[in-house]
Amino acid sequence: LILENFVPNDLELDENRRFMILTGPNMGGKSTYLKTVGLVVLMAHIGSFVPADEAIIGEVDGIFSRMGSGDDILRGRSTFMVEMLEMAYILRNSTEKSLILLDEVGRGTSTYDGLALAWAISEHIAKKVRARTIFATHFYQLTTLEGSLKGVFNAHVEVAEEEESLRFLYEVKPGALLRSYGIEVAKLAGIDEEIISRAYQLLKELEITQVPKTLQLGLFSLSTGKAKRRISSPRLEQKEEVSLKRYAPLIEELKRVNPDTLRPIDALNLIYRLKELLGES
Repeated sequence: LILENFVPNDLELDENRRFMILTGPNMGGKSTYLKTVGLVVLMAHIGSFVPADEAIIGEVDGIFSRMGSGDDILRGRSTFMVEMLEMAYILRNSTEKSLILLDEVGRGTSTYDGLALAWAISEHIAKKVRARTIFATHFYQLTTLEGSLKGVFNAHVEVAEEEESLRFLYEVKPGALLRSYGIEVAKLAGIDEEIISRAYQLLKELEITQVPKTLQLGLFSLSTGKAKRRISSPRLEQKEEVSLKRYAPLIEELKRVNPDTLRPIDALNLIYRLKELLGES
């Protein structure tokens, strides 16, 4: 079997880069990357040939992985319960010398529950366990942990948008990717165009109404990572609705900005534009 399309990637984990948060689209290669890293480390520790131009691998006392999904009907365990049991085992038994490979932890329950669990687990591993870790996730909110937790850094699998289709490059690059391209993948799978169009419409509405609630008003304080309790009332919801309408133009403006190519003068002009949209001079 010859894998002509396999794309090799590098990895560097050290004291200052111990916890990688890996984002990117479905089918983009995140799971393959995790499995490749695990197999290379295992092969090195049994004295086998390692398929790499260069490999410097320190002592690893165990490889812990949480990938895939499946229930345990005979024992009365749901898919999410199996996921949490596996995660509990990893957290109890991993050490600073371990390698932890996590794929989509927290996706088997409600969005906010799953995000809260994934956030807390990431904090615990980064601060307490301190194991070398790769966490592949669609919870792009976790990318804010870079800069607030020592050793945490972002990476993503590259994807190219070509007209109305996607081309997966399978390349792991620095930085976060804040889109999952789930609707595009559904389109590639053959989901009816009417459903795809409706999904795009709903996604746009949700990005305007839900993202600010999550990042500004609700679930997390990004400076501390601590959960907040939401108090809901008709008056509060009305105020939030007015606030969201006010900030919608700012969100659209920021979506068009690529911070990697922004010059200092462009950043200054952007601040003035945002202040104008807020009605402030």
